[in-house]
Amino acid sequence: MIRMFILSEVDIIHEALVINGAVFNDRPAFLGIMSGSGSKKGMVALESGPFHRYQRLFTREIMRALGIGCVKGEKHFTKSLTELCQHLTESTGRPLDARTTLSSFVFYSFSVFFFGNASDNNQALIKLRDSPTELLHQNPAFILASNILPKHFVEQLMPNKKKLTDSFLEIFQGRRQQQQLKDDTWSTDTSLDSFLDGILAIQKQYMNKNNSSSSSVHDAGNQGDGNHSNVMDKAAAALAPDEHYMQMFFDFFTVGAETSLVELLWVLQMVMLYPEWQRRIQEELDQVVGTEDAPSLLHKRRLHATMATISEVYRFRPVAALGAPHRVTQDMFLRGYFIPEGSYILTNIYAAHHDSKLWKEPDTFDPGRFLDAGGKFKIPNRMVTFSAGQRSCPGEMWTRSLIFLYITTILQKFTLRFPDNEDRPDVMGEPGINYSPCEFKICAVPR
Repeated sequence: MIRMFILSEVDIIHEALVINGAVFNDRPAFLGIMSGSGSKKGMVALESGPFHRYQRLFTREIMRALGIGCVKGEKHFTKSLTELCQHLTESTGRPLDARTTLSSFVFYSFSVFFFGNASDNNQALIKLRDSPTELLHQNPAFILASNILPKHFVEQLMPNKKKLTDSFLEIFQGRRQQQQLKDDTWSTDTSLDSFLDGILAIQKQYMNKNNSSSSSVHDAGNQGDGNHSNVMDKAAAALAPDEHYMQMFFDFFTVGAETSLVELLWVLQMVMLYPEWQRRIQEELDQVVGTEDAPSLLHKRRLHATMATISEVYRFRPVAALGAPHRVTQDMFLRGYFIPEGSYILTNIYAAHHDSKLWKEPDTFDPGRFLDAGGKFKIPNRMVTFSAGQRSCPGEMWTRSLIFLYITTILQKFTLRFPDNEDRPDVMGEPGINYSPCEFKICAVPR
């Protein structure tokens, strides 16, 4: 029998995942169902240990080289934002389905980040656009049940998994052939076009270095950490087998791109349901950015109402409402409760963000809770939107950048409203692996 424990308070989640992370940071075997290989690889399902640590380090280094979270990384969003604004302008205020309208642009932003500008007109990428939505709209209970269902039965219920992995393989093989013609090797100063280029450069460097060596990936993974260069070599070793970084691709695509899209839809829906906050965002955009310059991450520290509204959406409607499940690696006591080895842990992020001990009127949408008496943004420190500890979301900065740039760019140029004579969407949303807003339409009226 497998026991499951649900953590529903921020302090307890922090105690488990941060203070006692060595015990709580493993993953259940059933998460392999989300992988193309059906095994514990990639970012989400990878078991805790040296490979996971090196992989996080490796991911962080590539993110830094790409400028994610700072002005340098805005290039990944520039073209998609320009084309989105053109599309909204051409709609002349007609009702548009929010998800359908935004999904292709968010997906393109992700494609530029992961594949670089070479992603333009790639047919394999085009085939993937709807797959994350179809896959992640499954009931979470099904993913749990997949632990005991026959593999062939699960594959019949999740046909898009094969579609995704086949398309990934096509793209990956093409880029690897291109990369083999280059002389790129990895360093922290490497100029990269995409995340995939970073993966392939590190892998190529590792494989070249070890062609004449008898050491194995597992040998590299189990040695002491040593200096930074040695650690980066082991990070490359952790991803040397194709299936590891193929699964990273899958995780970033299904979990990263789709989750960011859902979070963006929540923010748009909230500013439409609460137009007074939409006006406040537009007023400060006019004052801080103006109408000619494009919003930039440099403006974040001066856009207080914008940051407060985004933070309140993160609190009010967390997309990963139950987080990703963890597995306990040894017997443990937590707050007086005995948690046996092998138990599953869920973090009830929704409950933690609606805890009346921490939040006044937690079921009320109020960005003002993140503004001080002078109207300045107060950085929240009691939220776990992107989880915590060594299993926190590795794409957090990419998602935060996307949300900020999309919202500010759209609201700088357009006022959003619901179509006339249509009911407002149910703010409770729809449950699933991702907690998504109900379907809604937008009318983008040029300002």
